[in-house]
Amino acid sequence: MIYGPFLSRRLGYSLGIDLLPPIKTCTFNCVYCEIGKTPNLGFVSISHKEVVSKAEFNLLQSYITNNLPSMLYLNSITIGYNGEPTLVENLKDVILFIRDIQSKIKTDIPISIFSNSSTICDENIRRTLLLLDNIYLKIDAALQDIFIDINRPHNSVKNIDMIIDCIKKFREEINNYQGNLVMEQIRKPKLIIQSLLFKSKNGKAAHNFTKENIIKLAEIYKRIKPDKIHLYTIARTPAEDYVIHLDLKELIDIKNEMINFAPELLNLIDVFG
Repeated sequence: MIYGPFLSRRLGYSLGIDLLPPIKTCTFNCVYCEIGKTPNLGFVSISHKEVVSKAEFNLLQSYITNNLPSMLYLNSITIGYNGEPTLVENLKDVILFIRDIQSKIKTDIPISIFSNSSTICDENIRRTLLLLDNIYLKIDAALQDIFIDINRPHNSVKNIDMIIDCIKKFREEINNYQGNLVMEQIRKPKLIIQSLLFKSKNGKAAHNFTKENIIKLAEIYKRIKPDKIHLYTIARTPAEDYVIHLDLKELIDIKNEMINFAPELLNLIDVFG
């Protein structure tokens, strides 16, 4: 349930919190996934719910209460890892508990979450996400055929255009949100769009390293207006062996291509090789 603290290439020193079962539980079965393929038992609908049991919650509470005071160097307390964390029904309870401990020990370490965006059209989930500091939402594919080929979503998942519309709506909700009280300061969450880009062997299998997808992604970023955009590639063994990482130059070239198309993205895009 607890990982680290460890040094993340994008978040810095992070304490990982995994609220999902030991079996990977996700609405996607991405070809590039670095924790492996989604097993049939864990390949679930966007309406599927997992619950952190009372015993597990007690263990998490004990760990955070006893250890967080000695971890004030952390850059993030990060919810995610073994699948899609927004499937956890009592996610809000976990967030509010961490907020309470933060208040008691007077720390403003950001609470972050990594989501694949599949559940973002659920208003209740969006309300819960507003309690966080950093919300990382994934968009790897801007076109439905690529979305199907590389993210391999459960058949309950909405099409990519609807997901993008819901992220845009969430952006507006963040703008209108009054914010969270953290260390006696009002703080609004930040929306970060993350796009994992990759090639395939000989270019024959599914991938998202196409000019059409890259330009379309830039269009989507313009529409959503996130606080940040993270372009990155695989760093560990992917679910499918035909998936190949991009080198840093390729990622920088993609960034420059996007900025040439949409200059307003200049200060928003960060690259992680």
